[in-house]
Amino acid sequence: MAAVSGGRLAQLREPALRLLKKYRLPLLIFLAGLILAAWPTGKKQEVKSVPAEPVSGFDLDATTSRLEQLLSGIAGAGRVRLMLTLSGSETTLYQTDSRTVTSAGSTTTQTETVFRQTGSSEKEPAAQSVLYPQYQGALVVCDGADSASVRLAIIQAVSSLTGLGSNKIAVVKMKGQ
Repeated sequence: MAAVSGGRLAQLREPALRLLKKYRLPLLIFLAGLILAAWPTGKKQEVKSVPAEPVSGFDLDATTSRLEQLLSGIAGAGRVRLMLTLSGSETTLYQTDSRTVTSAGSTTTQTETVFRQTGSSEKEPAAQSVLYPQYQGALVVCDGADSASVRLAIIQAVSSLTGLGSNKIAVVKMKGQ
């Protein structure tokens, strides 16, 4: 059996050596790349601290004024005023731990809110996610609303930025002054 496997090994060794000679250069380049990738650079990564107070990411007034500026840039729109309505308000979902206990044939689930240490002795609930309010409708009052092309451009812009359908966006002409 050893003689048979030794002969088979010799048969496999010969094609392997031919392949090694044929692909010697790509193999050397590949090995050099692996060595360079694993080589330590000596730079230490800095860990940035995250502020303890979560920053609210939604400001309706700021969003409205930014949209007014963008919409007033549409050709023929003129002066623009915008009102956005929201359904609901900002909601924070907190991290919880749930435990199911089975005893004497009954199952109970215990849920506890997870707290995080913020300072020396202060604890606050750990936020899992924040749900921002959805846009419910938009009213755009502008000088150029008498033009169908301006109305269409404004509706498309508001729709793409807020996710509202065109049936939830009203564009009306601003009274002259």
